Amino acid sequence: MKSFARIGVGAAVAILLVSSAGMSQAAPKPAAKATVGDDCTQASIGKTAAGRGVDKTDLTCLVVTTGSYKGQNK
Repeated sequence: MKSFARIGVGAAVAILLVSSAGMSQAAPKPAAKATVGDDCTQASIGKTAAGRGVDKTDLTCLVVTTGSYKGQNK
């Protein structure tokens, strides 16, 4: 039972690492193609991507002012 749980935890960690690596290597995108967490182009700052967010909400490209992403366009 314990080995089964370890395998499950190991698989979950591996999946999270693979999924986060793909996100960090994403190229900047124009607002029309943006998804949550993407880097956006300099030209997209202040523009809105209608319906591209979680539950079809609108996304707005902004320069992050605090935290780990400070100074990046997200």
